Amino acid sequence: MTDSLERCDNGGRDAVPRGFPSSPSVADSLAELLRRHGGKVAGHLRRRFPGLSEEERYDVLVDALLLFTRLYDANRGPAGPFLLLLAHHRAIDFLRTEPQRRPASASWLEEVPSVDGPPERRLEQRERVEEIREAIGHLSKMERLVVEADVEAGGAVNARRLARQLETTERAIYAARARAREKLARWLLPSAGS
Repeated sequence: MTDSLERCDNGGRDAVPRGFPSSPSVADSLAELLRRHGGKVAGHLRRRFPGLSEEERYDVLVDALLLFTRLYDANRGPAGPFLLLLAHHRAIDFLRTEPQRRPASASWLEEVPSVDGPPERRLEQRERVEEIREAIGHLSKMERLVVEADVEAGGAVNARRLARQLETTERAIYAARARAREKLARWLLPSAGS
């Protein structure tokens, strides 16, 4: 351990940088923190937020480390759990802002499937896909995310897994799915609306 680290009151299990953030060896202290707790934090992010890519998990961990340098107080508890808490909250923030970073339309609607037959039939198909895109765009955020996940998977996604990914409850997934189906049927199927 470097001499810029001091031990916490928990028997020396956590190392904290002395004089954060002005210590000249902050990088060494953060490296030690990552060596001790980085695996646990990365594993937590992988299990709890399976929808995040490896690159996104890395970004979340870096953000958490930057917050750690500003917010950590050794008198309030051990460093490892605090880093885990910061990473967890950064991942939630990332997921909440994720739809703003990604295009609004779903990838499965980007290309219109080729339709054999006369040009009128292809035109009808393109118009129908555009109508579906528009209808999905009118759903609430949660309804849209559930519908898009279901379509991408080729059927109803497991509600428990989807609830974990979207940071909500299974009940909310079921309710959003039911509302979305009802709205889409009413908007897209003429006989269902009357």
